Amino acid sequence: MGKHEAPSSGRSSAPRHAAPTEEKSLFGLPLPDIKLPKLPEISLPKLKNISLPGLKKPEEAGEPEQAPQKAEAPAAVDPSPTRIYKLGDENVEQAISEILAGGEPAPDETPAEGTPAEGTPAEGTPAEESGSAVENGTGEAEDQELPDEGKSFALPKPDWQAVGAFFEKLSRFGLPEGASAQTHRRSYAFDRRQVVLTAGAALLFFLFWLLPTRGPLRFVLYLIPFLVLALYPALDAVGEVIDRVIPGRNLVMLVASLGLLCLGEPTAAVFVLLIHRVFLLLEAWLYEKRESELEKLDALIPDKAVTETEEGLVKKDPKELAPGDILFVPADELVALDGVVIEGISSLDASALCGEGEVLDVGVNGRVYAGCRNTTNPLRIRVTESFDDSTVQRCVARASQAAASEPSRGSLLQKILSYVPLGLAVLGVLMGLIVSIATGNWGEWLRRGLLLIALAGCGDALLSARMAYFTGITEAFRTGLSFLNADTIDRFAGSDMMIFSKTGTVTEGKYSVVAVYPVNYEQKDLLTIAALAECQSTHPIAQALREACGIEMHHRSDITLLDETPGRGIHALFGGRNVYVGNSSLLLEHNITFDVPSHKGTVIHVAVDNQYAGCIVLNDKIRDGAFDAIEELRLRGIRATVMLTGDVRSMARPIASSLNFDMVKCELSNESKLEALNYLRESKGTNAAISYVSSKDEDLELLQAADVGVGFAALSERGLIGGASVLVMSKKIFQIPQALFRAKRISLAALLSALIMLAAELLLIVLGVCGVVHTWLALLILLLVRVGTLAYAIYFK
Repeated sequence: MGKHEAPSSGRSSAPRHAAPTEEKSLFGLPLPDIKLPKLPEISLPKLKNISLPGLKKPEEAGEPEQAPQKAEAPAAVDPSPTRIYKLGDENVEQAISEILAGGEPAPDETPAEGTPAEGTPAEGTPAEESGSAVENGTGEAEDQELPDEGKSFALPKPDWQAVGAFFEKLSRFGLPEGASAQTHRRSYAFDRRQVVLTAGAALLFFLFWLLPTRGPLRFVLYLIPFLVLALYPALDAVGEVIDRVIPGRNLVMLVASLGLLCLGEPTAAVFVLLIHRVFLLLEAWLYEKRESELEKLDALIPDKAVTETEEGLVKKDPKELAPGDILFVPADELVALDGVVIEGISSLDASALCGEGEVLDVGVNGRVYAGCRNTTNPLRIRVTESFDDSTVQRCVARASQAAASEPSRGSLLQKILSYVPLGLAVLGVLMGLIVSIATGNWGEWLRRGLLLIALAGCGDALLSARMAYFTGITEAFRTGLSFLNADTIDRFAGSDMMIFSKTGTVTEGKYSVVAVYPVNYEQKDLLTIAALAECQSTHPIAQALREACGIEMHHRSDITLLDETPGRGIHALFGGRNVYVGNSSLLLEHNITFDVPSHKGTVIHVAVDNQYAGCIVLNDKIRDGAFDAIEELRLRGIRATVMLTGDVRSMARPIASSLNFDMVKCELSNESKLEALNYLRESKGTNAAISYVSSKDEDLELLQAADVGVGFAALSERGLIGGASVLVMSKKIFQIPQALFRAKRISLAALLSALIMLAAELLLIVLGVCGVVHTWLALLILLLVRVGTLAYAIYFK
């Protein structure tokens, strides 16, 4: 071996595990087997609802009592008398000390738990009825009472936040205002009654249209379908006014239809309401379709689990189980909670989470994930996570939130479509009044103005785009891909640079020891020193060292982890000796001279008491399909691919060259990787996004710092599920270009749908203002365009 700067390897912070194992003493390094005593559980007493120290009692204060600003609703009201402490009370500190010591305060010292303090109104009780006192702004207290004759009271100050919210709703004129505003909108329901009502009104409309009637009789006949169709929109419009909601499509369409009716065009008036009802039913059907898709996602969550108790096997709700419980999972049953196998060998079908064809082979000490289906042999599993933290629960919750998300209104197109309904309504009013006054042709310009008003109320122009995002997100989840929200899809689709972390992403992350070069030690002793120093680390290199020596991951009282630096290595103390295990940067930092082997691979150096003890060479295999996946990314529009790693140049460059990366940066710590990421973002010079791909929880900071963080092989990494913007659940690297392809298709479908709707509305506006098309024809064309864009948004895949 020659003298040279040594290679490096990444390191990560490691959790501590209390699982001591027996190890033989090492030559020159006595390693006694000392087990940590089990710490007793300390339970703190529950704090009561007491006041702060130093509060005076109201009877001693001699001044009016002040009510707190807000009181939580009590579970039950205790009829026993309660006392409130004010500033200066000495008994409060004694009550707190008694509670912390495990005792209970005297009943007359502190209010009972769940009982509201005296003078504090319960939640939901008006202040006038509670008799509480409030400050009047001058420091004095006065009772809140209803104003009587002879009493003056100040007018409330204007709520500027409410004014801002009003204008925000005004900008979304004609769009659904949310669940709270839709509670009174019965027109949104898609049920048999609404369908029959609309179909009956349509039948009457076409029947009266075919009848050879003229004059008042024809007008009276059309009033029948008109009243049938106007009933629910009128009730909904009244509900909007009562709820002080910005008037929406119901009121707009009523105004348009009533205006046409007053102009002597009952046919057009009924047709406007009929088209409006069709729009509402179409949207209601789409919303119900969305709810049914979300229910299918919820069906992936197991609703039963078989657990072992003293009475035998008992079926329970998974929500009732806790970490430490034992599950019994027979063949062809779902795993209800995450855990570790303690008995049995089987295969798990993870298709529900990772896509089709994903099978996991597990044995004793193997990790299993909730939502997978046991396919072969029964398993006994020790639960490690609660129901809320289980893998399937977190994945389904993430997918449901993403499917319900909407794109932000940051783009110019979305802003235009958001303000189109309001602009059409204002333009229609101006045209119907001002132009009519100027020209004197009231009938014609009123008809044109009512046409624009009717176009303003013909549904949500962004509905097709929303359905494109929803369909794309749910379909991607079935293939093992998960997007955080709709904005993530647009950013990911616009990526032109993708950065990869080497270990576990483009390589398998399964290191194996290929050579050992000791200095003044035996090979076995050198491996044992390195493995014991790494006994608490979760890094793949640490796992490889422990496997080479047959040592399990554990925490020992005679081994003290002094320092673990990500990207460099570990400094540990055991047997009275300082041990350094890491890359060349760690040894150079402590002025330790080292040798570089001629063998290619990842080199780990070992030093004892600042004396070089030798090095260990490990190798990591390139992941199958990595080259094809990176080349496909270039075909999908990725301009540059970059690999960041903590390995030395001699190890990283051959891998980067074989995979045809455009750039590689070596010997990086986590801080250096973050600096490199920021440098690449500043130097790219375009508005395109940068995506970072990693399969390690230790890179969460990098994933969140990038424009789009892509978590690869996220099924086995819990932190990625909550921290990455895009998830690839399986270990199939070709899923990464597929995720980019899906994002581009979804974003394109949403954009095309919105553009087609905008173009159709602009064309109809021009034709309507010029008097080329009539109201009923314009609405019919808009309905056909809407149906076409919705079909494309739903079935574009």
